[in-house]
Amino acid sequence: MELSRSDKPPKKDETLWVVSPKGNERLKFIVYSPAVMGVHCHWTGRRTVPCFENHDLCEGGHKDATQKWRGYVHAWAFHLGRQVFVQLTGDACESWWAQLDSGVTLRGQVIEVIRTEKNNGRLTVQVDKYMSREKDKMPQPRDCKLSLFKLWGVKPSIEELRASLCTSTDDIPEAAYNRGVA
Repeated sequence: MELSRSDKPPKKDETLWVVSPKGNERLKFIVYSPAVMGVHCHWTGRRTVPCFENHDLCEGGHKDATQKWRGYVHAWAFHLGRQVFVQLTGDACESWWAQLDSGVTLRGQVIEVIRTEKNNGRLTVQVDKYMSREKDKMPQPRDCKLSLFKLWGVKPSIEELRASLCTSTDDIPEAAYNRGVA
């Protein structure tokens, strides 16, 4: 009987967990992203699905009425002890950016993301501190696309993998323009 073996360890899944606090939670993160990665998605009534720049690829068709914007940052989650993507609303991003001077990168900040009482309650971000001296020691920022596909339960086609998620800035908070939304 032969064992299945290999000289090389298996590759890790390239996706990261996507975190958003539940009701009454306060979660701390070290931000690795230099900017928020903003994407549009659609709510189908059952689940969230991606919105693509090529709207022909949107599951169930593109509808402005079901579209919403979410921002994602690559970060270290203190409560999990691992790298994640933090999901933020436009209001949460505005609360974050209101605390920053113009031109300040998000990379290296320690933030606390706070949700009000209900699981779908308001999100806010509070900047705890800025750790500029450790920016070189932090991991390189990662793209959220594959992690979002996994979160949304989407097994993308080759065409969708190559397609760009919709990142139009039509309904992104005004402060986002000064913060380099990616």
